Amino acid sequence: MTTEYTVAVDGGNGLVNARALWPNGKIKSTQLSAISARVTGHTLGIGSQELSFSWWELPDGKYVFGDDVSLVGDRVNSHQSLYRYGDKSHRDLTAVALATMGIKGGDIDLTVFCPPGIFKQERKRITAAFQNAPVKIRRKKERKWREWEYKSVLVLPEGIAALACFALDEQGYPIENPPALRGPVLALDLGMLTADSFLCQDGKFSAENIHNATSTDGGIKRHVLEPILDDLRSESKEFRYFNWADVDMVLRRWLKRRSTCFSTDR
Repeated sequence: MTTEYTVAVDGGNGLVNARALWPNGKIKSTQLSAISARVTGHTLGIGSQELSFSWWELPDGKYVFGDDVSLVGDRVNSHQSLYRYGDKSHRDLTAVALATMGIKGGDIDLTVFCPPGIFKQERKRITAAFQNAPVKIRRKKERKWREWEYKSVLVLPEGIAALACFALDEQGYPIENPPALRGPVLALDLGMLTADSFLCQDGKFSAENIHNATSTDGGIKRHVLEPILDDLRSESKEFRYFNWADVDMVLRRWLKRRSTCFSTDR
């Protein structure tokens, strides 16, 4: 009997966020930076004196994904482009997210997202790209390949998932006239590369204006990370080898520690 999973992956230009519903009703989630670097997987054989990191093997080679890229030098592939949705990098990051959550095979009902400004013209291409590319992947030290195909692929405009959090209950059923979506509501999705915004009325939005919803350079890379990097480089030459991904990693780690320090659950 084939195992079926329902998975949603927001594979943005900055972070990849994924959640999977397993057949037993359990929900798993993961998050990784949308960066990678090709590696050889070779070892120097010097034991504890050698940096250790995990890599994933795909049919075209071995790659490190996420923050571990900082351990392998400056060969960073950031996969940043408005039209990179559905391309190989997007599919690889999606596959790594699913494998990280423990998926090893089966049928996948996949939901992915793209900027609303390109949704109408790119939806069919993105759908076909995932459906026509079976996955083959294995982790460091794994002998057997993990393989699966996407049984169905649903593409939605970015920001819709955020609205759905207020429009659906915990079982996924619609809430009648949800209070948070009454009247005019401005939905904002500030990503790494793009910024999406559209005005909703009682939880509904107009398809006529969706092509204007995406600002191609309105994300945090342009307006937060690069200005910080410029300031660092102006202060000291020691930062000349830093890039925006290093700044992003440091900020996220700081925010994680800060949220832990001020948690009310401790």
